[in-house]
Amino acid sequence: MPGSAGRPECLGDIAHDAAETTTAFPLKIGGEAKEHDGTDPGSVAENDRVNARFRRDGCQYVDIGHPFFFQTTVAYASSTTNSALIATPGAGVSLYITDVMAAADTLASITFVENTAAPTNRILNMRIPANDTVFLSLRNPIKCTANVNFGVTTNVTNTSFLITGFIAP
Repeated sequence: MPGSAGRPECLGDIAHDAAETTTAFPLKIGGEAKEHDGTDPGSVAENDRVNARFRRDGCQYVDIGHPFFFQTTVAYASSTTNSALIATPGAGVSLYITDVMAAADTLASITFVENTAAPTNRILNMRIPANDTVFLSLRNPIKCTANVNFGVTTNVTNTSFLITGFIAP
C-alpha cells in the first residue's frame, strides 16, 4: 500500500541520520552469500541471507577486489627456461591472468607457459624492445588449465615481470 510519498508503508518514514523509533523500522535488505569461485563463503553458509553494511554517511560498503586475487613480481639476471612465476593453485581451480608486465634490458623474446614441468601449452608470446616495458591489461582473463602453475621462458638477461590475476574454478 503506497504511503504519502508514493512509497510502500513498510519502508518506514525515518529520515537519513534520524534516530530509529519503535513505530517505524527500516526495511531489511540483504542478499545471498556467494563466493566468486563458488566455494563456501566462510562466516555464513552459501545462500544464507547477509546484512548490508553502510558507512556513517549512508554509502554502502562494497568490496571491489576479488577475494582470491594474486600479484607476483620476479626479476631474472640471466635467461631462464620454464621457470614458475605462480605456483599451482590446487585441485579443481585455475589461475586467471588479468595483467602482464614485462621489461627487458635488451631485445627479448618471452614465452609464458602453463605447467612448467611439461610446457606444451604456450599462453602468450611477447617480443620486447631493448630497454623497454610492455604492459597488457586483459579484458578477458587468460584461464590456465586447472591445477597447473604459470611460468616464463626468456632468452636474455635482466628481465622482470609483474603478473596479476585471481584463482577460481
